Amino acid sequence: MPDLATLVQELEDVRTRPRAMNQLRHLREAAVPALARALGHHVEGVRWAAAALLGEMGGASALEALEKYVDDPRIGYQAAQAIQAITQRLEAQPDKDEAAPAAPELSDADLMQAVVEGTSWQLTKGRDGWAVTVDLAGDRFQKVLCVFAPRSERGTHLVFVYTECGPARPDLYEWVLRLNAKLPFVAVGLREVGGRLLFVMVNSFLRETVTARDLRTSISRLAKEADAVEKELSAGKDKH
Repeated sequence: MPDLATLVQELEDVRTRPRAMNQLRHLREAAVPALARALGHHVEGVRWAAAALLGEMGGASALEALEKYVDDPRIGYQAAQAIQAITQRLEAQPDKDEAAPAAPELSDADLMQAVVEGTSWQLTKGRDGWAVTVDLAGDRFQKVLCVFAPRSERGTHLVFVYTECGPARPDLYEWVLRLNAKLPFVAVGLREVGGRLLFVMVNSFLRETVTARDLRTSISRLAKEADAVEKELSAGKDKH
């Protein structure tokens, strides 16, 4: 098993945070105690990443730790969001004493339809995944992609949610690294699209536990954050 203290330490650095979060996801319940302690970490990004992971995969054992931080101005909002996600997940689980059959897991297509249900978003299926077009203020819009990755050798099945921000220029790399420190739930990285290197904003989830609400919240957040970055990169022009 990877050393939990090392993984939490890697959450401090925006360059190692995505990898550390994925490894912590893979550990599931075994990572919960370390993540609960990380809610009080001195680095903001670690606190927020811990709350996000607990909300995504934590169970009843994580609720007590999160409730201690609801009134903390540094992490209270994120703790409340995590508690809500866990509570909804627990309420959706059938009583262990009941013989009711488990609800079937939604297919990727049904999950994406549930994500856009009740919104004005447009959903389209592409070769590499699903694209959600999100309307924003000021007649702007942002296209967010959801990619259901194949199961890894370790058995981890991830959903990647990302959106393009604009052309990647070397003179902006430092600016993007500094920006990442302010975006603990997502990160800006590099991706080659159509032969062009682009800045993209990305988030990821475990396929087995992700809900339509999780994806809807992530898509909404990514669209708004990426649009703000795009404005900086394109002098206010809407490219997406």
